[in-house]
Amino acid sequence: YKEQGKSFDNYITYMHNQVRELMTNYGKIDILWFDFHYNNLTGEAWRASELIKMVREINPDVIIDDRLGGDIKAEDKPLYVGDFGSPEQMIPAYGVSDYKGNPIPWEACITLNNNWGYSQSDQNYKSARNVINMLFECTSKGGNLILNVGPDARGNIPQKSVEILKEVGEWMKCNGEAIYGCTYSGLQKPEFG
Repeated sequence: YKEQGKSFDNYITYMHNQVRELMTNYGKIDILWFDFHYNNLTGEAWRASELIKMVREINPDVIIDDRLGGDIKAEDKPLYVGDFGSPEQMIPAYGVSDYKGNPIPWEACITLNNNWGYSQSDQNYKSARNVINMLFECTSKGGNLILNVGPDARGNIPQKSVEILKEVGEWMKCNGEAIYGCTYSGLQKPEFG
């Protein structure tokens, strides 16, 4: 009985309609970030070409991530692959490049502790120094850093997160010119230093 009436096709239609609503009812959308693909739930399992065609017809300038599936580095990539790479919980050793070795836009998606959402028991926070290192490593490799901070059930940012982010903010006040407006250095990360 629990499975009665469930339909993945119905869900896909619902999702496409939700994306259409987002793209038409809320003004200009600059970036669209999909976040699900693995095993057989990738690419056309989501009717991804149809979805992206609809999005581009409504807003041809929107920037779309690579998380509907496919290889963003490939020469002959499908329409739904997107415009930028989004590696999760890691910074690529040399940034992200296409099949010819040309850098392409990317952003590392990393949590401030070990969880994407709030977890009271997760006190394994990265230090401000570690966040700063990730920030300039991403910048020097031509990428951005998305740092996930999970609010609790009441919408409050945990105090430890606030302390770390304030420390990073103080560093940015003094050293922001090393990040803002900077991009790929063209140099490999040294073995140390």
